[in-house]
Amino acid sequence: MSVLGLSSPLVCYEVFRQPANKLVGRRRMLSCTNPLSLNSKVMQKFYVEERVRWRDVDHAGIVRYDAYLRFFEFAEMEFFRALGLPFAQVHELLGIWMPRVQMHCDFHSPARLDDLLRIAVYVSYLRRTSMRFDFEIDTEGRRLVSGYLVIVTVDRERFSPIEVPQELRTRLTPYVAKDVLTALT
Repeated sequence: MSVLGLSSPLVCYEVFRQPANKLVGRRRMLSCTNPLSLNSKVMQKFYVEERVRWRDVDHAGIVRYDAYLRFFEFAEMEFFRALGLPFAQVHELLGIWMPRVQMHCDFHSPARLDDLLRIAVYVSYLRRTSMRFDFEIDTEGRRLVSGYLVIVTVDRERFSPIEVPQELRTRLTPYVAKDVLTALT
């Protein structure tokens, strides 16, 4: 239960200049345009916050490398939920599977037990049958990890690549890098 007495995460959308750090909740999902982003090609990033838990750390209290995959997965699921496509239903709603065919993770700095992580997700490319979700994990303004997942949309029966459904493409558009949108038009 959160400080506000809410059992579910507090969800908000913010404009870059409006501070969201005054909101108190167990988790905060933020979607904002950040003109000062290190990656100026990004139109919009989806943000979600998560605490480092005991299961995520080693004996020294530092986050284990495999825990970052959990953070990627958590952010991806919340991203889909914010798009109006809850992950538990997305495959049924769109009639596809979305296997992850590539995962990459660059470690920059350690996270520790109970750190509040801010995880950003954006789409660095959206191709005919695949997409790449990029992740940036920070705490207190310090970059911890950056990485990405490459996801392919496949037919549920034949498991062969098919076009990204238009419904998904439309919902992802605000989060696609500007140069990708320019290339698609």
